[in-house]
Amino acid sequence: MDKEKTKKLYTALACMAILFALLSALEFFPYVVQTLPFSVILLPAFVLAIPIVLTYALARCGFAYGAVAGGIAFGGAALLGFSTLPYLAAAFIPAALAASYMITKAKRFRTSFVVISFAALAGAVLAIVILTSTSNMGVVDYAVSYYGGQLSLFEDAQVTLIYGTMRTADLLAGAVTQEAINLTSKADAIVRMQEILRDFLNVSIVYLLMLYSMGLGYFTYIIPRAYAKREGQSVADMHKFKDYALPKRFWIVAVVSVIASMIGSSVGWTGFDILESTVYSVFLFVFMIQGLSLMVYWLDERKTGKGLKTVLLIGAVILLQTTILPLAGLAENIIGIRKRMQARKVEKK
Repeated sequence: MDKEKTKKLYTALACMAILFALLSALEFFPYVVQTLPFSVILLPAFVLAIPIVLTYALARCGFAYGAVAGGIAFGGAALLGFSTLPYLAAAFIPAALAASYMITKAKRFRTSFVVISFAALAGAVLAIVILTSTSNMGVVDYAVSYYGGQLSLFEDAQVTLIYGTMRTADLLAGAVTQEAINLTSKADAIVRMQEILRDFLNVSIVYLLMLYSMGLGYFTYIIPRAYAKREGQSVADMHKFKDYALPKRFWIVAVVSVIASMIGSSVGWTGFDILESTVYSVFLFVFMIQGLSLMVYWLDERKTGKGLKTVLLIGAVILLQTTILPLAGLAENIIGIRKRMQARKVEKK
């Protein structure tokens, strides 16, 4: 066996061990990690790591080694009866297969992102179908029930902290006082938070699925690709984030879609109230990313230091994600702000 095959074999074994460890961690996570900071940070990281590691194994080690590594990891989890395995497998395997193919074939980023995002969405829908058929309850009811179960593992003070955070808007509006929140029992707080979550999911489930698929599509491509490139694998070149651009006249599609959904909602057509909020939220997110890209370009043009640049970008995402950034992204798509800045730069020379 030559050195390259040996290296791929060892990499596949390492990925197999990591995948099984991640699956095990998620299976026993609720019983081991019962403190709020760790659960908020570690759970999403463990979940996201599964498709990333699987994609890397398939793209870097070849389909044969990668599939065997993933198969053994998931097969071992199945033999041990991990309850979360069917949902994780359904949700992540389609995205990992699509991402590894796009990386191996060196497809350009925009095409890869669209294909992987659709695969991630298909996986999410498949996981929901499996969930509803095995649990005999809808995905919203299951999520609310699971959320309540996880909250019950926390201490009273932690539940009060989460409850107060979820009722921030009510606090600001004067609908509830901090004293009332502090006096609410753990059981009552959990019930109320489940009600809040149910209302939110009933309105936002479609938007959350789209946001999930786009996020998974991005990270499942970008991270394994970076590691594969570092190992010397030939991959497609990627434009820098500051050069990210929506298709020309994309704003027309956004405006027409929002107006159509608003009209349907105003006349009372079934489902258009949810469609209106979903369409608005999706385009808000897309233009926010474009606005953030424009901000990165603007800061680079002014040779802003990395430290200050990082602080400004984080601050913008936290404070301006629903206002200035989407408006800047919309303006960039309509009038091409970066092109105008580049033209002025050339004129000055």
